[in-house]
Parts: sequence; structure tokens; C-alpha cells
Amino acid sequence: QEGLDSNLDSITWMTRQYDQYIERKLVEYEKNPSGSLAWKIFRGYSRGGEWKKATDWGETMLKTYKGRGRWAGAKDDVARAYMFQKRYVEAAQLWEKLYSKLAKFNHAFCWYMNGDYEKSIPLFEKLSKRTDGWGVASNYWIGRSKEKLVQDPKENYSFVVEHDDTNWYKLLLAQRDLLEDESISLHNGQW
Repeated sequence: QEGLDSNLDSITWMTRQYDQYIERKLVEYEKNPSGSLAWKIFRGYSRGGEWKKATDWGETMLKTYKGRGRWAGAKDDVARAYMFQKRYVEAAQLWEKLYSKLAKFNHAFCWYMNGDYEKSIPLFEKLSKRTDGWGVASNYWIGRSKEKLVQDPKENYSFVVEHDDTNWYKLLLAQRDLLEDESISLHNGQW
């Protein structure tokens, strides 16, 4: 029994019993609050798919622990939890404060998903000149935004065709019958 009790946190985590894991961590947090315990609770909510609880807890802990410990880089994780709830405005507002390419892309993508296509285009354009995956993805979503606004996306889709080394976005264009050049070979799923 003693061995089970001392390992129950690990057991509940590894067996994906996140509700029991969180329950134990919340009791522990009430007795001795810390940023690392708060982070474990947030991760438990996230892993358990409890996005509402994750964002509520995450927002509170971002304010409580500000830039200390694991919470220093947690805006991305909290923003992702907002996005999984389809709360795109809150997610975009958090990603706007970050500087990575992923954050810039997700900031624009959240405005797209929120239906704010005019707002998403200039944000995607910040990455659109790059010839790497970020530029390809941004041009694809600029094209999709332009379609929603009844504008011509050809320039953006041409960029995708020219620079998409992975063929992922070419495949998306082909599935939507927007790939003009039939001679472009796509991966057949085998590597």
C-alpha cells in the first residue's frame, strides 16, 4: 500500500487517469502552492482534453506566476488550449505577444478561423515571402482568405506550387481541384 501511495501520481499519469491525477495535484497545490505544481495541473487538464479548465487555470497561473519557471514560456500552451476550444480571439491575443514563426502563423490562423479574413491576410503576409514551410503555409491560407473575400488567390497558390517541397499544400490544392498543372507529381504516401 505504501508503494502504491508513493507512486500514485506516476501511475495515474501513465495510465491516463488525468481526473484522478489533477484531483491529487489540486489537494497538494492547496497545501503548498508552487509554479511547478500549477504547471502539472495545467498539463493534466490539457492531456485530459479539458480545454475550458485548462484555459481558466492557465490564464490565472500566467498572472500568478508571470514569467517565472515553466510559466515563462506557457503563453503558447494556453493559446493552444484556447484554440482547441474554438476561442480564437483569446488565442490570437496570446499568440500576438510571442515572436516565434509558429506564434506568428498561429496568430494569423486564429483570425482566419474566427472568420476575420481581412485581418488574417496582413498577418500571414509577414511570413509569406519566405520560401520555407512557413511561407508556403502562409500563402496557402492567404489564398483561402482571398477566396472567402471573393478575391483572386492564384498568385498565392502559384507560390505554394513552386515552393512546397513536402507536397502537403499541393495535395490540399489538388483535392480542391485548384492545382492547375497536372504534371506535378505528388507523393503517394510512401517514403
